[in-house]
Amino acid sequence: MSTPLSNFKPVLDATLSEYKKKTGRELLDHPIAAELQRCDTVDTVLAILQDQAREFQQFKDGDQRLMKWIGPLAQVLFAFSGTLVVGDVGLVLLRSPIRGDRSTF
Repeated sequence: MSTPLSNFKPVLDATLSEYKKKTGRELLDHPIAAELQRCDTVDTVLAILQDQAREFQQFKDGDQRLMKWIGPLAQVLFAFSGTLVVGDVGLVLLRSPIRGDRSTF
């Protein structure tokens, strides 16, 4: 008779194998995996996951502030890209409507 755990192991092994095939990395080598393996209660697992969620939120919020600063700068550079050329390199790579290839302006 099989137990729920014995049914789960082949699925987990296949998942870990697929992850390695797609990423080239062992999921169990990830630092968070090591932290989770040391957990002995549900509360410690939740604490680690909440900390990761908090760090992600901080990253995401920081990224939004950066994008709000970069967005207007990119618009200005794009507006002047037709006239700003350094040597043979322009700021924007455009397709030529006649030849269909890329040309710098």
